[in-house]
Amino acid sequence: MDRYQLGIGADAVRPVRSTGVMHSVYALGDHLVLRVPKDHREAIADTYTGSVAAPVAHAAGVRTPALVVFDDERDIAPVPLSIFERAAGEPLVHLGPPRPRPAVGSPRTRPGGLAP
Repeated sequence: MDRYQLGIGADAVRPVRSTGVMHSVYALGDHLVLRVPKDHREAIADTYTGSVAAPVAHAAGVRTPALVVFDDERDIAPVPLSIFERAAGEPLVHLGPPRPRPAVGSPRTRPGGLAP
């Protein structure tokens, strides 16, 4: 990672717990994350999409982490690599399973919460 002059030592690289199936994610210190796609066609395609979509979204004012590095040289790994700014907050995996939502049309989803 020295080639990017990020000032991140090997001791600052830590795996991040994730439920994703397309990428492995590693913290690079406290402010950056490395996303490494699985060596699978769809995961790699997703990485290319992100390399285009993330900068466009960020430039348009969408609150999304900025893409810092996109490396398609494949000399570090057999797949393209992405380094993003690390977003503040906790991964959704730490929140537990989603709460059940009331069915559409139930009293809790009608205006005012009243039955007809």
